[in-house]
Amino acid sequence: MINIDLSSTLFYESGPLISIIVKLLGKRNSDDLLKGFNYKERERLEKLLKNLIINVKYPRENNTRRYKIKKITSQDAKRTTFEVNGIKTDVATYFKNTYKRLLYPHLPCIMVKKNTFLPIEICEVSEVSR
Repeated sequence: MINIDLSSTLFYESGPLISIIVKLLGKRNSDDLLKGFNYKERERLEKLLKNLIINVKYPRENNTRRYKIKKITSQDAKRTTFEVNGIKTDVATYFKNTYKRLLYPHLPCIMVKKNTFLPIEICEVSEVSR
């Protein structure tokens, strides 16, 4: 992240969102996130990432979708729940059954709209600014 002028905008490098989060939190690598985020880290990330445009290429799909980050969930992917066809499920189980098993189910999810949660590991930043 480079901040050229405080009165203008922030610029983010492109790449996997998880890599950008590692840098924003001052961690060495993604293994440092194995325990998840503490409250302060989550609040800081939410403030820095809110309204950032992300691209998501779902496993086994050929198209890429664009979303704007609204917030970061307070629960991890194993505890963030929603309903599919009237059945309550969690994000980690849904992705395991629909696409593939998550590598980081202990991390919170990105909320892009009401009841739409994305695992951090499938999100990419391709925009250079927000």
